[in-house]
Amino acid sequence: HSFELTAVNATAVAELCRRLDGLPLALELAGARAATLSVGDLTRRLDEGLLDLLHSPLRDAAERADVLRAAIESTCALLHPREMRMLDRLSVLAGSFGLDPALGATGADSVDGDVLDDLSTLVDLHLIDPLDGPNGRRFVVPNTIRAYACEHAEAAGTSGVDRAEFTEWCAATAWRQPERTDEPVGYEAARWVDAEHHLLEDALRDALDRGRAEQVARLVAGLAPYWERHGYDAAAHQLVQQAVELTSSLATKASVQTLTWSAVLGLQYVRDEPALVVRRLERALALAEQLQDTEEELRALSARVVLAPYIGDVEGARVYVEQGLALAGRGGHEDWQARFEVWVGMRAHQTGDLDRAVALGRAAVERARRLGDDRTLVHASQLLLPLVGADRRPGDPSVEEALAAARRAEALHLELSLLPMRVAGVLSAGDEAGAARFAEEALTTARRAPSDPATVLNLMTAAYVLDRLNQPAAAARIHGAVYAQLTALEPYIPPAGARAYNEMLVRVRQTLGATAFDAAVAEAGALSITQCIDETLERLQASLEHRLGAASTERPPADPRDPIMRLTARERDVLNLVIAGRTNREIAGELSLSPKTVMHHTGAIYRKLRVRGRAEAIAQSLRSGM
Repeated sequence: HSFELTAVNATAVAELCRRLDGLPLALELAGARAATLSVGDLTRRLDEGLLDLLHSPLRDAAERADVLRAAIESTCALLHPREMRMLDRLSVLAGSFGLDPALGATGADSVDGDVLDDLSTLVDLHLIDPLDGPNGRRFVVPNTIRAYACEHAEAAGTSGVDRAEFTEWCAATAWRQPERTDEPVGYEAARWVDAEHHLLEDALRDALDRGRAEQVARLVAGLAPYWERHGYDAAAHQLVQQAVELTSSLATKASVQTLTWSAVLGLQYVRDEPALVVRRLERALALAEQLQDTEEELRALSARVVLAPYIGDVEGARVYVEQGLALAGRGGHEDWQARFEVWVGMRAHQTGDLDRAVALGRAAVERARRLGDDRTLVHASQLLLPLVGADRRPGDPSVEEALAAARRAEALHLELSLLPMRVAGVLSAGDEAGAARFAEEALTTARRAPSDPATVLNLMTAAYVLDRLNQPAAAARIHGAVYAQLTALEPYIPPAGARAYNEMLVRVRQTLGATAFDAAVAEAGALSITQCIDETLERLQASLEHRLGAASTERPPADPRDPIMRLTARERDVLNLVIAGRTNREIAGELSLSPKTVMHHTGAIYRKLRVRGRAEAIAQSLRSGM
């Protein structure tokens, strides 16, 4: 009775409530333990035996001691043995899962009437909860039910077999995905991995524990594109390091991919030792040649080219790009040929052979369009657009075409790498306000991936915009926040862009004075990238309001189109949630933004719609059929 909810324990209490699925009885029994265990200790000990922990320690409550287990048992007693066996098998799935993993866990080859009937029974009895999400119907076994089913399977002697069989299903399924995730038909495969990645990571841990090297290699190959798209953290890095050690004696296609991906992810995201990365790539190349697997050899060569700047061997990359282009041509691998045309074109650009760079860029664009290879189309556009400038031919891509390709591929990194080009194009046309708005949109997108190198490029572009908007101090602070990362990015910044940025810094230093400039840079060095993004968004917003007039009187120019059409995609996402009645804090949580960023978006929405607040914005949106 002395327990108090405080700012210190509130997070742990919320986590405990989630772990207990909000069940009142489970929460009451957990509360009885509060006299001897802190909430954090109680939550951690749930993994050791949830049902054993949740019984009343009071002497006069003996008849209620196992009431939670008894309640679950009474429900499970209604099940057919086949349905109970399905629940036991599904207990290996932590978190939410789609229908495919459910079939994989239960050993079903396909969806038939019996399987769906059994699943429906479990849902009807609330032993499984259905969830509706953006990718369709999903399911979750509540933690209390899962704990009971795990105990039941353990007592029946089937838990180990169930786990091993599901790990094998995950390895086989994951291995089929990467081959298609870069192709138009592969977007669905990529979305599948995105949705089920937590199950695949659990399977990888199980395979590592069991020492199943080939399973481990296949799971790493399946998960690596997901980590590249969505972030490669320390936990994932540790799994990959263990995988490389376990698979060191293998000579299979999957083990080659494990070596290649460990190098790419390790050096790009966590800065592994360059010498270690080189050894792994050399081992991958040697294995690919031994297996006579041209595709894996091309993959390893491509990784060697991509990582050359990080390794400090830009000059040596020349050999690999030419070797890869020739190998792709001999083998008839048009997809890889287009990619290496881009790499060779980049190399030609670096060495001053602009004619060859343009020719290769155009060839890669044409090939990528024909193959429907959106990722390569983006890379080829990045090479070509800065080179052709005003001399664009009818067949040359635009920034908007490249952005559309990146979004079709759901490749956030590629989208982030293109957004600075759009800002620069608007700025070069003299539209400083338009550049500021595009910079706002770019940084709002970049906030979803603060560790992505392209996020720094967007901040650098925003610094250039702020300088043009007479905000030199803000530009200096951005430079201070990103300065430490510029060395690694330097090889990827077009020469013209690097020159413009350095000229901007000289101009800002002259405007502020050396002492003030150095102080601003030093002070901002303590900012995280996320903090820098939020501060920069605030500066851009303030600059726009100052330039265009006070927000209360500002009106955008007349536009014959529906005002809703002037909103960016992110602003429409925010507006939809405003219409749904969400607060700024709730919107921030759903869209992975800060409340301050949401405030910037709502302000921009009100200006573009020419309304004075939420009520008018909702009315205007409903009139527009939104």
